[in-house]
Amino acid sequence: MAKKGVYKISGNTKPTVGKKEFYIVDQWYPATPLSDRNLAKVTWELFIKTDNGFRSTNVKKKGINHFTFGKNAYKYVYKIEGYLHEPEGNSPMSLIVYPQKNEEKKIVTEKNIKNVVLTYENGSTINKTLSYRDRLQATATCEGLEGEKIVFKLWEDDEAKNGHNNKNQFITKSPPVEVNKFGKAKWSFSLNSTFISLANKREDDKSKHEYYVTAEFSGKILEDSQNVNVTNPEYKIEQPQQLPQRPKRQPRGNSSPKPKQESPKASTRPSSPNNQPDMKGKISSIKLVDIHGKQFSKNPKFGDVIKLIIEGKDVVGQPYRLKLWEHDNTGEDDLLYNQEHTFKSDKQEVYIRLLDEYRTIGEIGNNSKKPDSGEYWTGNHQEIFAEVIFLGIKSESQRIDIDLKEEPKKEIQHVSPAIVKDPKQQEKKEDERTDETCGLEYRDKIQCTRYKSYGPVYWGALKLANYSNWNILLSSNKITLEEKEIIIGMSENEGKLDSVQSYDSEIVTVGAMQKTINPQGYGEFPIQMHEFKEEYPERFKKLFENCGWTVKKEGEKYRAYYLDTTGSDLKNKIRDGFNAKNFKKKIQCVPIEPLINAAKDPYFQAKQIEDFIIRLHLALNETIVKKYHLNNKKVRIADENFPFKAKDILKSKLGKATILDHSVNRPALTKFDLGSALNRFFDKYPNVSKNPSEWGEKHQEYEKKILDDYGINRKGTDMSIRYNRMKNNTFLK
Repeated sequence: MAKKGVYKISGNTKPTVGKKEFYIVDQWYPATPLSDRNLAKVTWELFIKTDNGFRSTNVKKKGINHFTFGKNAYKYVYKIEGYLHEPEGNSPMSLIVYPQKNEEKKIVTEKNIKNVVLTYENGSTINKTLSYRDRLQATATCEGLEGEKIVFKLWEDDEAKNGHNNKNQFITKSPPVEVNKFGKAKWSFSLNSTFISLANKREDDKSKHEYYVTAEFSGKILEDSQNVNVTNPEYKIEQPQQLPQRPKRQPRGNSSPKPKQESPKASTRPSSPNNQPDMKGKISSIKLVDIHGKQFSKNPKFGDVIKLIIEGKDVVGQPYRLKLWEHDNTGEDDLLYNQEHTFKSDKQEVYIRLLDEYRTIGEIGNNSKKPDSGEYWTGNHQEIFAEVIFLGIKSESQRIDIDLKEEPKKEIQHVSPAIVKDPKQQEKKEDERTDETCGLEYRDKIQCTRYKSYGPVYWGALKLANYSNWNILLSSNKITLEEKEIIIGMSENEGKLDSVQSYDSEIVTVGAMQKTINPQGYGEFPIQMHEFKEEYPERFKKLFENCGWTVKKEGEKYRAYYLDTTGSDLKNKIRDGFNAKNFKKKIQCVPIEPLINAAKDPYFQAKQIEDFIIRLHLALNETIVKKYHLNNKKVRIADENFPFKAKDILKSKLGKATILDHSVNRPALTKFDLGSALNRFFDKYPNVSKNPSEWGEKHQEYEKKILDDYGINRKGTDMSIRYNRMKNNTFLK
C-alpha cells in the first residue's frame, strides 16, 4: 500500500532560544487524499538526542506548527517531526535542530513621556476658542511607563516665555492615572468658573486666560501640553470698542535660534563645514538627498520634496527633533523647519517639502523686526542643512487659544477628527508628513493614459510572484504551499500589487485583483478597506484616514470617500487635468497617491493575497450550472445545476489557477462557462461516467480535456492567451 501523510517539512534548523519558530509541510506523499492534506491534522512532535538516539520529549501539538526553545536548550540537539498518523523518525519528514544561544542584549526602554495633547473630552481636535463650560481631555503618550501612574497638573500661564515655568499659577491636578498597555494615559476635566478668580490674581491681560497641562512621573515634570486661551467673563470693557489683538508669542529666549554645535548635521553641499558627524556615536550617517535618494546635481527649487536619510544604531523608538536651516555667511542661520519625530528603524527616511514661506524666512531671517543680510538660495554661498537633536526627557505641546465668552462646543457623534474637510488643509498635512507620506513621493510617477477615457495610472512595480512575505503567510497557516503556487502561477495575468488606475467606467481600481470603487462609490475595494480597517485599525488610520480616505457603512453596503467626496464628484476630482493635451505626460493626482502608498504596505499586500485565497475557495465551491438562459437584460439565469461543484472537477493546480483567473475577471460567469465545457465533454464522450468521483485514475486525463476547452472558451478579455500562459508556467505543472 502506498504511503500517505507528510513527506517533507522545512524550517529553521538553528533557532534562537526564546524566539518562536514556525515549521511547515513542504510536500505530501502523492497517495495522500486531498481531504487529509490539511495542516490542522498534522501532529508536530519534539524529540531530544540522548546516548541511545532520539527520544520523545512528549511535546506533541496537533495543528500547531511552532516551537519556542527554553534558555538552556542550546546545550542539546533536538529533532522535529510532522506527521498525520505515526512518526517515521527519518528525513525529510523530520529535521535535526540545533538551538542557538540568544546573544541579543535586552533593550532597556527609557521611561519617558513623549507628548501631552489637549483635546475636547470626546477626543476631537480643539479648533475654536473655548468656554469655561467646556470639558477637555489631556492625553499623554508614554514610553516605558506601561502600568505606572502619572499625574496631570493644570496651570495658568502668566510668564512671557513659552514652556512650563514654576512661577506660573498652579490651578488643580488629577488623581494618579495609570498608563495603559498602549502607553496612553488620559485625564478629563472641566474649565470651572472657580478658576477665574485664581487666574485674575496674576494675569496681566485679564481679558483672556491661558492654560496648559503638564504630566509628571515620580514628582518630575516630563511634558507640558499646548496652551489654550480663555476670555475672562469678568473683564469689563469701558467703551464699546474692538479689543486690541494680543501680540503673538516671540520665539523662546532673547536671541535668534541657532544650531547646536555638537549635533549631527547634513548639508546639500558635500564640501560644506555644516556636514558634521554625531559626536556621541549614535548616528553613523546623515545626508540630504533628492527625493530619489541621489545627491543634488543642482540646487532644489521651491515646491520640491527633498529627503533626509539618517542611519543610526540602537535608536528605534527614540524621539528626536529635526531642524532645517538656511546657512548664511554674512547673517545668522535661519530656521526653516522644526519638527519632532521618532526613530521607526535604524535607517530613517524623512521627506520634507520646501515651502514658499521658507523663501521669506531665508531672505528676512527669523526676526522680521531685525532683518538679517541672508538670502535663500540666491547667492553663490547659500545652502540648506539639517540638524538632528536627540530629545531629553522634557518637551512641550502646542498652545491653543480659549475665548471665555464662546459657547461650549456641541458634541457631534461618530465624527473622526482625522477626516480632512478642506483640500488645501489636506495638502498642507501631506507636505508636513515624514514617515507616513501619504504617497507624496509618487507624485511625479502618475501618468495620463487612455482606455475608455483619459485618466491617471500608476503601473506599479511589485509582482505577486515577488511578494516578500510568503513565509509569514505559510507559517501562520493563512495559506498552503499549493495555494501559493497557484497564485504565483496565475499572477502574470494580473496587475501589480501596487498598481492604481482611473481610466475606465469605475472611479478607481487598486491592486493585483483589480478591486474597484464603482461609479456610486461602492464596490469591492470599499469592502476591502473596511475589512482592513477592522483587522488593522492603526494602519488604516495612517494609510487612509490621515490621508483623506475613509469608508462608511451605508445600509448594507460600504462606500468610499475622499475628503468627504464620493460618486461622480470624486471621479471628476481624480480625473481633473487628465485629457488629450496631457496624454502620456506625468500629471499630479493627489487623491490616488495614498492608494499607491497603501498598496505598497506589506500588511495591505497580505490582505490582497488572502483575498485571492478567499476568491479561489469561493470559485471552487460554486455549484456548476448545467443549463441556463439569458433574460431580457442578458443576465445568465440557471435553469438546471449539475449535482457537483467546481472542486469536484478541478483537482490540478492548473485547473484551480484557471478558475481563479476567471473569477478575478468575470466572477459571475465561472459556474456557467465551466458548465458549458462540461456539457461539451459529456457530449463528446458519452460513455464516461457523469459522476467525477468515479473517474479514478482517469480523472487527470478527463480534467485536462475539460480544462483545455474551458480555458480558451471562457468569457472575458484575452482568455485564450491567459490560459496558454498559465499552461507554460512551471509553478502549475
